Amino acid sequence: MEVNSRLGVEKGSETSDLKKKLKFEPIRNNLSNLRELGKKLKPIHRGAFRRKYGNLLGLLELEIEISIVTALAQYYNSYMRCFTFQDFQLVPTLEEYEQIMDMPMSGGVPYRHFEQHASISTLSSITKIPEDMLKGRLVAIKDTKGFSQRFLEAHLLQLSVKEDWETFMDVLALILYGVILFPYTGDHIDYACCCGHTFSC
Repeated sequence: MEVNSRLGVEKGSETSDLKKKLKFEPIRNNLSNLRELGKKLKPIHRGAFRRKYGNLLGLLELEIEISIVTALAQYYNSYMRCFTFQDFQLVPTLEEYEQIMDMPMSGGVPYRHFEQHASISTLSSITKIPEDMLKGRLVAIKDTKGFSQRFLEAHLLQLSVKEDWETFMDVLALILYGVILFPYTGDHIDYACCCGHTFSC
């Protein structure tokens, strides 16, 4: 789920101004196909997925409370990427993310910085999608390049038929990163999210 917000205020505005001028509409991402694809993993593969990606698959089963999201969105500052209240700002700590994801970060590789992207050839080797096809499927929405969720889901289905579960798990995690953890818009999986995911593979 994502919050489609448009701020009619300038940077550095007070919380009360943000609350008055924030317009948003909750958008429910279609997760039913992903849930069905996730069920194709046998228990042994689900265990391997959890060891590699923590509780990422469990997040797929969470029900979103629209009223809670609606209330919190009134205080979300998209420029600061945190919730801004009168006397403090609220954002989950890294330790809280560790608990949510059930994925310890100690010994992990740092996330790539903003402009450091993995190459198409690296993504191709991880997903086992030919480079030419990946390049052809890379589309831009609002100046942000990425891949269609439907395209990656269709590839997941092919992988399940071939029973290539190692690649299936990596592609499934890539989609979940792009849809649940770092959603952009609609069924668009941000290329930067794909690149950050390569550290986990």
